Amino acid sequence: MSADTALKQVPLFQHLDEHALQHLAWRACRLSLASGTIVLREGEASDSLYVILTGRVRVSREAVRGQVIELEVLGAGSFFGELALLDSGPRSATVATLTACTLLVIDKRLSRASCMKRHPTWCYGCLPT
Repeated sequence: MSADTALKQVPLFQHLDEHALQHLAWRACRLSLASGTIVLREGEASDSLYVILTGRVRVSREAVRGQVIELEVLGAGSFFGELALLDSGPRSATVATLTACTLLVIDKRLSRASCMKRHPTWCYGCLPT
């Protein structure tokens, strides 16, 4: 899946025109990970959204007694970590790759810069610095 096509699936970016989506996709980091890799851990600091270009990931949370609860499995075109673009809170879940994956990583600064450049009125105050 192409990066701009995947970004169109993210509600936070649906207001962006084609040029802005291409710019965001071009500046984003691509991350290739092996199966079984922890992408992010519940409780960690957060500042990035991840879009799955290829592969599958498992989203889970740790229960009270250390048990792991699977929340969902996501594939190409899906995204996770979007709350990191809106607040500074810790990660709410752990995400691990189930297969080899290629992820597009959009950090808060890149998201804000792309948003403000194209839609300053819409974006004002919605994505903290």
